[in-house]
Amino acid sequence: SQENLEAILEQAYGLDWRVGIHVVGDAAMVMALDAFEATDAKISSGGRGHTLEHAFSPVPGAIERARDAGIGITL
Repeated sequence: SQENLEAILEQAYGLDWRVGIHVVGDAAMVMALDAFEATDAKISSGGRGHTLEHAFSPVPGAIERARDAGIGITL
């Protein structure tokens, strides 16, 4: 769920981990971006180099959202 993903990100941020989320499909990409943005609003990620993995089907605006959040994208 969205809440579980955000809780996992909060724990990872607290451990100073970089996070890569596999986002095969547009719904997964939106969910991951929403979670990164929500968690960043609570806890600064500090540009740790988080990534969206296998993001080969981006929804409109997703590339810009990832760029603005400092999130890398792999194909």
